[in-house]
Amino acid sequence: MCEKKIQVSVMLPIGLNEKLKTLAVASARTKSAYIRQILRRYLQYLQCQDPDERAAFDWQI
Repeated sequence: MCEKKIQVSVMLPIGLNEKLKTLAVASARTKSAYIRQILRRYLQYLQCQDPDERAAFDWQI
């Protein structure tokens, strides 16, 4: 079942946008999909209560 989505607009500096495009292409994702994955991963990181768990958090996207 698809989760409902809403549209969000974000202004990015040109350099950050270029890096994002490069990473998205390298991972065969759209920029939107790459940003969603980054946000999911960051929110998971924020939920880590144990400092050791945070230190060992897997940032591989």
